Amino acid sequence: MGLVLFLHLLGASIWVGGHLILAIRFIPQAWRLSDARELLAFEQKYEPIGMTALAAQIATGLHLAWAYSSDMAQWFDPHAAPMHIIGYKLMTLLLTALIAAHARFRVIPKLQQQPQGAWVKVFCVHVLNVTALAIVFVYLGVVFRFGGI
Repeated sequence: MGLVLFLHLLGASIWVGGHLILAIRFIPQAWRLSDARELLAFEQKYEPIGMTALAAQIATGLHLAWAYSSDMAQWFDPHAAPMHIIGYKLMTLLLTALIAAHARFRVIPKLQQQPQGAWVKVFCVHVLNVTALAIVFVYLGVVFRFGGI
């Protein structure tokens, strides 16, 4: 269980850290200049490791959740503290997936065609939303460890 938790936390570090770098280092300049070239260059290099980290988090997170309770109904029962936090994490994952899919299949192709203009700010908002959700993941993990919300 210790190795699984370690891999889960390592994946979280990569996922959250990469998005914080995007949000703090690249978003302000891209927003100000309406130019996504540097943002896209970072995203292209980060995506393989970031998506691998997210996949590791999903696999290890499900393993950890199952180890704590194989009764999946508890994961969504608001009276089953702290197990209900797993449900919150899964809802956060669903939101992250929806935003990321929209960015990957709708926004990024537009930016690759024309890296300057209105789509830059749309992409910046997507990145900021995924970053905020990544921080929510960390918060939920901490409160799960310490007994719940």
